[in-house]
Amino acid sequence: MLINLLKKYVGKTVRMEKNKYMRERVFYQRSGEVVMYERANKAYNHVDAEVKDDIIKQAKIVFKPPAADFNQYMADLYDAAGDDLNEEEIAEQISEYEARKFYESWTKIQSAFQAEKQRLSQLRAKGGASPEDQAKMSKILDVSADELVEQQKDLLFIETGEDV
Repeated sequence: MLINLLKKYVGKTVRMEKNKYMRERVFYQRSGEVVMYERANKAYNHVDAEVKDDIIKQAKIVFKPPAADFNQYMADLYDAAGDDLNEEEIAEQISEYEARKFYESWTKIQSAFQAEKQRLSQLRAKGGASPEDQAKMSKILDVSADELVEQQKDLLFIETGEDV
């Protein structure tokens, strides 16, 4: 039953994605944007494998089946189900230039996150953080709100000598 549901869902999703890329191809072809047309055409041609791979990976995460059971049922249904893309397939889907742009963006995001984490750590050590910063601290520094309140009380006691 689950396999039939997955097959049905894969089929519908593939058709929906192909329709989307077909409309994009027509639009870009009419507007004379050759590069965007080629990108949409390439996506149209690769949509089957991508959708199958994505849905099978989602099924693995959601249902958490034993590997033997999953391979028995799903690998027969889809050849080498859930295998990650090899380098040749990745190279067909994304150019080296785009990959470098993504990498640069990712490193900028990481460095901004590290700077924010350091700023919040310094604020936590000093005390007196705003409510917005305290909310960020609980997420970024893995500190509970109760710990932050206790720290604020401790810092206030050190400064004033009064117990809160």
